[in-house]
Amino acid sequence: MFYRPTSVWSWILVAATVIETGLLCSKGFKMGCRIFTRYRVSLNLVPDRTITAEVKAVPTFLSLLIFGFIYQALLLYDTLSQRNMIQLGGLCAYSASLCVYTILQIQQVEKVVIVLETAAGPATLINMKHLTYANASLTGLYTAIIICVSFKLYGEFQWTIYRQLNADLAMQKRYFTFKIFTSILKFDLFYFLGFVIQMLVVVTGLANFEFVLTVASIPFIILTLMVSTWFMRRENITGMLVVLILEVLHTALLAFYVFKLVRIYQPSHAESYLPVRKNVSSFGFLTIMLSVVTIGVAIKCMANFNKGLKGHITNQRLAWKLLEDHEIEMMEFDDRR
Repeated sequence: MFYRPTSVWSWILVAATVIETGLLCSKGFKMGCRIFTRYRVSLNLVPDRTITAEVKAVPTFLSLLIFGFIYQALLLYDTLSQRNMIQLGGLCAYSASLCVYTILQIQQVEKVVIVLETAAGPATLINMKHLTYANASLTGLYTAIIICVSFKLYGEFQWTIYRQLNADLAMQKRYFTFKIFTSILKFDLFYFLGFVIQMLVVVTGLANFEFVLTVASIPFIILTLMVSTWFMRRENITGMLVVLILEVLHTALLAFYVFKLVRIYQPSHAESYLPVRKNVSSFGFLTIMLSVVTIGVAIKCMANFNKGLKGHITNQRLAWKLLEDHEIEMMEFDDRR
C-alpha cells in the first residue's frame, strides 16, 4: 500500500528531504566528476601513491555521501509509513552524522584541489571550497528541521502505538524494544557497508588475506542483518537458535571492525590509511558503537519471546487498519478545531 502523508508536519518533512536530497546529490555528483576528471589528467604526472590515494578518496567519499542522502530519503518514507518514532529519532542522529561527514569533506577537498592544481596546472576547481561549505550548511539546516518536526510528529506516532497495543504498558515496552532492534538494523546497513567500501576502494597496500576478508564481509553483513530481522519476527525455537548464532556472528563482526580501526593507527600501516584516517575513523567508531548496541538490544528482544508480541508485529493488515482509523480520527479532530 502506497503511503501518502496526511499531516502538515509530515508534508514539511517530506518536502525538506526531497529538496535536500536533490540539491546535495547534484552538487556531490558535480564535484566528484570535476575532481575525477582532473585526477585522470594528472595521473601520469603524479606517481606518488599517497597523493593518488588522497585524490581518489574524495570521489569515493562523495559517492558514499550521495548514497547516504538517497538512503535517508528511503528511510524517511519507511519511518512515516510505519509511524515509527524510534526510527524518526534515529534519523535525526543519522542526519547529524551526515552533517559531520560533510564538514570533514571541507578540508579533504581543499587538500585535493591543491594537489591537482600543482600537478596539472590551474583548472576550474576554485569554487570547490564554496560547494563544500554549501553542502555542510544545507545538511546542518536539514538536521535542524528534522529535529524540530520530530517533536511535532511524536504525538501522532505515540497515539498510533497506544491504540495498536491497547494501552498495555508491558506490551508497549516489548514493542519499543523490537522497534529499536529493527530500526538499528536499518542504520547498521549504511554504516557497516560504508566502512568496508572505504577500506576497499581507497586504502592501498592491503595484504591479500585482509583484502579477501574485507570483501567477504560485505555479503556476510547483508545476510546477517536480513536474517536477524526475519527470525526475530517469528519467535520460534529454530529461530531462537539461529538468532543465537547470529549474535555470535555479530560479535565476530565487532571484533573485525575493532581490528580494522586499530590497524588505521598502527605505525606499520599508517601510510596506507593516512589519506582517509579521519573519515574512516568516524565510520569505524559509529560501526563499532552500533554493533555493541545491536547485540544488546537483540538479547533483550529474545528475552521477550513468547510473551504475546508476535501477533502485533506480524499482522500487517491489522496494523494498516489501525493506521487508517487513526488518520480518519486526526482529520475529524482537525475539522472540529
